[in-house]
Amino acid sequence: MKTFRIFSLLLLFSVQLAAQNAWQDAVKLNEYFEFDPVRFRAEIDNSTDVDEVAIMQIVSKYCVDAVSPNEDGTFRVNLNKCFEGNPFISLRQYAQSDFSNRLPNMISAEGGNVGGMSGGGGLSGVNFVTKLADGLAIFIVKRTKEELNATFFDGLRKAMEKEPTYRAFFPATYDLLYIIGNEIYNYNAYIETLREGFINDLKVLPMNVRQYSQNNDFIKKMEYRIALEDLLGTTQMIYDGTSPLEILGFLSSSASLQDSLRWGDIAQPNTRHAMQDVANSLRSLNLLATSLATPEGDWVESSQISAQMRDISHVYLYLGLLWQEGKGIQFSNGVDFRGSLNEFANMTQAPIALRNYLVSLVQTGKLCQKSFKVLMAKSDTSFILNDEYLRFSGLLFDLLGQTRSFRQQIILPEWKVVEGKPTELVTALKKGTPTDTLENRVYTILKQLFDLEFNIRQENYTMAVANLTRFLEEVLNNEDFKYKKKFLKHVNFMANVAEARDSREIAAAIDLFALPPGSSRMKKQSAVSVSLNSYGGLAYGWEHDMDEMVDVAIEDKNVLSPSAPVGIDLNFGLGEGGSLSFYTQVIDVGAIFAYRFSNETEQIPELKFQNIIAPGFYGIYGFPNNIPISIGIGAQLGPNLRKIDVEIPGGADIKTTNAWRFGFMLAVDIPITHFYTK
Repeated sequence: MKTFRIFSLLLLFSVQLAAQNAWQDAVKLNEYFEFDPVRFRAEIDNSTDVDEVAIMQIVSKYCVDAVSPNEDGTFRVNLNKCFEGNPFISLRQYAQSDFSNRLPNMISAEGGNVGGMSGGGGLSGVNFVTKLADGLAIFIVKRTKEELNATFFDGLRKAMEKEPTYRAFFPATYDLLYIIGNEIYNYNAYIETLREGFINDLKVLPMNVRQYSQNNDFIKKMEYRIALEDLLGTTQMIYDGTSPLEILGFLSSSASLQDSLRWGDIAQPNTRHAMQDVANSLRSLNLLATSLATPEGDWVESSQISAQMRDISHVYLYLGLLWQEGKGIQFSNGVDFRGSLNEFANMTQAPIALRNYLVSLVQTGKLCQKSFKVLMAKSDTSFILNDEYLRFSGLLFDLLGQTRSFRQQIILPEWKVVEGKPTELVTALKKGTPTDTLENRVYTILKQLFDLEFNIRQENYTMAVANLTRFLEEVLNNEDFKYKKKFLKHVNFMANVAEARDSREIAAAIDLFALPPGSSRMKKQSAVSVSLNSYGGLAYGWEHDMDEMVDVAIEDKNVLSPSAPVGIDLNFGLGEGGSLSFYTQVIDVGAIFAYRFSNETEQIPELKFQNIIAPGFYGIYGFPNNIPISIGIGAQLGPNLRKIDVEIPGGADIKTTNAWRFGFMLAVDIPITHFYTK
């Protein structure tokens, strides 16, 4: 009686998975048909976007006599003949429709699919054993993915419970996962709700980043707490339409990083000095920029600078005025702005480095101001501003980046005037110093904050979470962000689901990031259980052929192969310690299982029971912590079917002799149905 029940269940799975039935075909056709209350017929709905291929693939199965080949190798359906006399469905009014003559060449005159691509995976007309084996393999593939998906969602829930950073950025998602709790294994029932939570959190991500940055529990280094006060405001200034010179003026005067009293709160001396240098570099840049541009942003022409810097009188006047305004700009090594200019006294020609730097500065400034004007001109119209914002922000970052060049090329080197010509002797601060490192990070953080805001506005969530991750890399200690890889995987998953346009794209996102219902957990939480079970994974061991002559002739007896056995599992749950099972298998469809992971449509070759029969016995340990992975040791016979390969004659590699295999397997635990639990 037990045997009848087991194989009845196997048959049920194979029939369900083998092919689309009339009910499912009707469900599909109903997407494109409507009921005509006058003619009392189901007819194609003209108001829908008709999928011609989908309709004809179904219709051709039910109108075999109406299918005929075209000269070009495609096929057509005679719509006058198809469903002729049928009181429920009519296609006669579409008999002259062009789409009936443009069927895909995969549809055969018999109504099936050339190459075996029928609606149910190419099994029409093949024997019961083939249907059974393929149906089981498809089922095991599906359940393998579901088990792993459930584990992924459970991992996301636990990560959010453990790491406050998740909750700070994605509070709506955390609340949903908290409410769902241990029911997360039934993730399919909640995925739409979770998707809405993902979207809600992503839309307000810039605001959550601002709140996160103001929390001392997260941002522990004082230098970044100070910088973030300025950078968050700078990002907002860009979107508020603030001019480049106004932004530079803010960073060089009233910004938090200019408050010298706060530098003392920075723990590391090198970093404290670096903050001083970054602040004074911005003050120097602002002094130079305002000396070369009007408040309205009209910059001196670069050609004028090149010409007038050759006039030594002009050079002295210009440097004298800069000297007047440069009081109090002093760098951490003791060099100040005025002291550097003093070194150019008694020269008869201007330093070439200074002339080149000023030319570069005005060229960058003019481009930045021009981009700003274009942005402002379009802000009062309906023009899309995406490209303008990106262009302006990029040029603004280039302008701010002029700080390092001036510091390294003009201010910090030691100069000596020899025969009226200024000569650089040595550079006081070389590249790669703490100042350069901090300055680099400040501008990197500013760019990531701007890009994050921009990508959220464009609903480009995958790029936005990449900006978020890079931002955290810059502002957190390595120890505080040791979960970076897991965080990036989780937030990318949320972004992909949020961007999905339909349920198929959501399913694809889940498969992409998880590859996980959680019925394997029941075995670990039950004292004793008996189930019809499969294990989808890999087996490694040693084979001994039952034919002694064949066994002697085989030199390499090691075997590594896909494994997907089906049998009876007697299981003892160990709670948090996992589970221990004694497993008796009957068949093994590992070769088909491996094939169906990569190809869900092609027809498999016809098989016999002897090809998949593989009796065996294993002792199996199920991993703890709700991980659906198990490891086992034992022995089994066969199976004869070793590989599905379209390049092999007949499409299958079948071993004609039987062999015992002894070894190990590592697989996903897939209970098909539970007979008994306690």
